[in-house]
Amino acid sequence: MKRFFCALLSLALLMVSGSLAENGEGLFDITALDEDESLDCYIDDNRVDTVYRPVDQPFEGTASEGSVVAYLDYVELANPGVVVLRLTIGLEVYEELYGTELVLKAGDTEITLAADPIIAEYDMICQEDYTVYLLGETAALMDALMNGDGELSFTIRGEREITGSLPIPAETVRAIWEKYVSLGGPEQDFSRLR
Repeated sequence: MKRFFCALLSLALLMVSGSLAENGEGLFDITALDEDESLDCYIDDNRVDTVYRPVDQPFEGTASEGSVVAYLDYVELANPGVVVLRLTIGLEVYEELYGTELVLKAGDTEITLAADPIIAEYDMICQEDYTVYLLGETAALMDALMNGDGELSFTIRGEREITGSLPIPAETVRAIWEKYVSLGGPEQDFSRLR
C-alpha cells in the first residue's frame, strides 16, 4: 500500500511539473502560454516539440519567385526542456530550391546561416520551411526586429537564389519578446542546446 501511494504521489508531481519547462534559475510558465487565447497551440512536425503561434500570423511578404510568409512563435523544445523563440520563413515555389544558405537582414543586422529546410509537396507546389531559433548569435536579429523599421529581408541560396522581404511590425515583435521575458524565457538554462 505504501508503494502505491508513493507511485501516486510521484505521478501527481510529474503531472504538475509537466506544465512548467525546467531551467537553471527557476521555471518557465508554460501554463500561461496554454491559457493565452491569442495563441494557437499544436505539436510540431517532429511530433515532439510544442508550438505556440499567435493567431494573427502569418506575416505575408514578397519574393523574387513564388510566395513567402513568416511566423514568429514560441516553441517548447521537449529535449532539453526549454522554450525558445523561433522565426520560420515559409516559401512556396513550383520547383524545389533546396536552400543550403539563409541570409536574414533587419536594419544593420545581417546573419548568414546554413539552411536545412523542411520540404513538402502539395498539388505540384513545393513548400520549404526555413527555421531559426532566436538565441545566441541569432538573438541580435530579434533585437534588430524590435528596434527597426519592421522590415526583414532574406536571401535563400540553393540550386538557385530567391530574395524577398517580409513586413514584421516592431510592436508585434516587442510584444512577443516582452511576454517571453515575463514568463522567464531568458532565465532558462540553454547550455544543453547544441
